[in-house]
Amino acid sequence: MELRLAVKQAYNFLLQDLKKGGGQGNTYIVFGGRGCGLDLMLEVLENSLRGQGTKVIVSRHRQGLDRLSLYNSILDAWFERHAERDLDRVYREFAEMAGSGKECVILVDGLGEMDAAGLDTFLHVTSMLDRSQVFTVAFFSLVPGQWQDMSAVLQVFRGANIIALRQAEFEDMVAMAGAMGLRLPLYFFNELWKVINHDLSWMGYAISYYRSLGIIDEEGHLEEAKFRYLPVPPRLEIYYHNVYSSLNDVDRRVAEILSFIEMPVDIETLSLLSGMDRAQLASAIDSLVSKGLVREVGTSYEVVSRQVASIFLERMTAAVKRTLAERALASGIMDRLPIRLQVRILAGSDQRKQCEDFVRKNYRLFVGKLDDISEAPALIERLRKHVDDPGVRRLLDFMECDCLYETGRYEDAIACIESKRLEEVDMEASVSRYALSLISLGRFSDAIKFIEGMTPGARSQRVVEILGEAYFRSKKYDIALSLAREAAEMAERAGDRETLGHALNLCGSVFAEQLQYEKARPYFEKALEIKRELGDWMSVLRTLNNIAIVDSFSGNFVEAIGKLTEIINDSFRAGDLVSRLYASYNISELYHMLGRDNESLSYMKDAERLLHMAEDKTVGYLFNRFAAHFHIDHGRYEEALKHSSISRTLADNLGNRDWAEIAMAMEDLSRALLLSVPLQRPQRFKARYGITDEFLPTFYALGACYFTRRGMVQDAMEVASLAVQAASSTSDYYGQKVGEAMQALASLLNGGVPDRIPGEECMERVPTLAMFGLLAQYYSASLRNNGEMVQQTLNMISSLLSRRDVEYMNFMNVTLVEFMERSIGPSIGPLQDLLFSRVDG
Repeated sequence: MELRLAVKQAYNFLLQDLKKGGGQGNTYIVFGGRGCGLDLMLEVLENSLRGQGTKVIVSRHRQGLDRLSLYNSILDAWFERHAERDLDRVYREFAEMAGSGKECVILVDGLGEMDAAGLDTFLHVTSMLDRSQVFTVAFFSLVPGQWQDMSAVLQVFRGANIIALRQAEFEDMVAMAGAMGLRLPLYFFNELWKVINHDLSWMGYAISYYRSLGIIDEEGHLEEAKFRYLPVPPRLEIYYHNVYSSLNDVDRRVAEILSFIEMPVDIETLSLLSGMDRAQLASAIDSLVSKGLVREVGTSYEVVSRQVASIFLERMTAAVKRTLAERALASGIMDRLPIRLQVRILAGSDQRKQCEDFVRKNYRLFVGKLDDISEAPALIERLRKHVDDPGVRRLLDFMECDCLYETGRYEDAIACIESKRLEEVDMEASVSRYALSLISLGRFSDAIKFIEGMTPGARSQRVVEILGEAYFRSKKYDIALSLAREAAEMAERAGDRETLGHALNLCGSVFAEQLQYEKARPYFEKALEIKRELGDWMSVLRTLNNIAIVDSFSGNFVEAIGKLTEIINDSFRAGDLVSRLYASYNISELYHMLGRDNESLSYMKDAERLLHMAEDKTVGYLFNRFAAHFHIDHGRYEEALKHSSISRTLADNLGNRDWAEIAMAMEDLSRALLLSVPLQRPQRFKARYGITDEFLPTFYALGACYFTRRGMVQDAMEVASLAVQAASSTSDYYGQKVGEAMQALASLLNGGVPDRIPGEECMERVPTLAMFGLLAQYYSASLRNNGEMVQQTLNMISSLLSRRDVEYMNFMNVTLVEFMERSIGPSIGPLQDLLFSRVDG
């Protein structure tokens, strides 16, 4: 039998086959080339077998091995003692071991290193173990020119199970990490793949090294606080230094150029920078590709990872770097280079006038164009040392302020603008950053007052767009949309693509917030096209986040999770905390909605860590409200109380009365559940904890939701009735409708038939709550065999599913669906198909 498998497939196959008692024989030979993961597979297989209680012997062999020493090494491990043996005794003990009936797996490393005598010995071992409970797995690591040797081995071991490993891919690394018990995010694996240079033979060592640094904890999770980038492990660094030293002059020069440029370079540009002809370059590139140092990207070439490039850069002399900088300046390719590299070249060659021209040209978008924002302060300081013009030095002050804003340090950004009087440097850009910082801190009215206090003629298209943003955050959508469209028209006339992208994004946000997702999507997609064209990668990430939210609200959950995961990976590399925060919070909600709470909790922790580093109060409120829901669902009331208290404080700071009401009710519910206070007896609770009549309906409504999700039908009915009763004397529409819906649903679950079922009437005012009523309506119509009402209700549920946010899914729990299934049997089928087709995957 011969199989060609990926490393994880081979690992799974061996585990299963050994568990069943072997394949066509007791011997397995696994072979593969450099980087396919032989070493890693041996290590993981050994740990897994030992974890299952299987006796494992690992035998590592090299050339010159004699027969007696091979047998002895196996016997010593088997009998757990060491003794001198003569040849007869060795054979006798080995036969005793083979016939003992005990299961054992011998892992043999270095089959490819054995000479003819070693192979002959190994053949004797495997033949004696045939038809016993002892299995042998031998690993043969191929190197170039060794295929002939492999063919000879296969001829000798004709009866063995042969497994050929294909070249490892990124997915293989992630799969093997799972087999190792690691639970790490995708952005970690993206960095690891670069560090190990696509060679899985380094993976086990690298993981051990990162564990020793505390980057990976004992349970296999990422310690976020210790992870900014992955350092190259020492042995791997030594390996690359040795590779660099072994290169000939031509290969080394090409590797240095590609390391210096940090981006894919075509042959023509390489020729300009190196002074070599195409034939020399082609030969050098072939050599570097074969060594795994360079890869092809379309018609260009690049060093396989930044980690490898940084090692080569360390070895480059100052003279070589200076020569390359001069050639880059002379070749006309500067504008095509990464922004940080342009700074390095300009500063390194002390081109003061060109440095000043660079700052004048790029100061507004400098931070947004960086692929790692953490580098911004050092790059700005480097430019400052090579700039003399006072006006340009003031532009550098603006860039420092922009860096504060883009990393979510809004209070510091406001202080920087005020203290350095940056409006004198660039009125429009400074006003923009100032107003946006106020908005991000939840000071919407201050932002509106600040902008409307300006002379109307001084309001540029960007300032008009930001005013629209302030009104949007204040939920004045008509004004926001009007201002966004006005800003877009002004930007079109002025040829201002940057502001046009922002204005289109705002138009999309206004429509999305009002649940008009089909209208929102074209605006977001056009904004994304413009931001990509400008190379403003931070804005690209934030617009992608908006599109992902539209996908999730439209029921396209799998697509949304894919986009959000991509954003998390890219924002990590860019150091964009704000985009990563929004994406982590959104993906956590989506996973909770899908019932995958382990993944939800992982991303929730990520979002919570990021909230400590960024100051965005809006997402802070939304996250903490969701976290309170999540922890109540899991019975962690102390955690729920903590998060609901934070969300109430943030809602108060944001001046959002609706949000504050929901947060306060959530806080009171968490406290009541924590202290086991009966929700059905509110008076003592009201007096003790200060809950007001105004918030009582929402408090009871949330309590009814809680009881219903746990199947506590009688409690749910009582508390839902209290919600309806309390709402009759207030204007709490939310509490009233949730109460009515929960009252109807609880009545149905208790075997009753409610007089009135709210559902359709909620769809426009409170779509989140409509699902309660519609589920109850479907259930009631099914009990009465009212086919017309069943179909009508299904149509309304379908409409709601296509447009509503993720919260409704919290109420479609297994308990409810199972109850319906027991009561109405096959009639539940169409509803199940509709609900769960939305969460497939």
